[in-house]
Amino acid sequence: MRNQPLDEVAIKRRGVEGHVLISDNDHKIYRTFFEAYHDENEILNLEKIAVNKETGEANYESELYLTLSDAKLLIKTVQDFIDKCEK
Repeated sequence: MRNQPLDEVAIKRRGVEGHVLISDNDHKIYRTFFEAYHDENEILNLEKIAVNKETGEANYESELYLTLSDAKLLIKTVQDFIDKCEK
């Protein structure tokens, strides 16, 4: 399991596209990062990972893998949410 966000080398090596680091938070005992990307498998990955700074142990706080059909269903809800909140 990864214990840091994807860097440029990992992005290129893994064939990642559309990568966005949504958040990267440093806390006293742990670090959390949340990122989204898609790859050659046509899966949209949304992953939030917490890493213990002392042990290096990483745990998924949340992980979501969407197919194209899943993403198409979700996009209207996301856009509606954005529109509502930006009013």
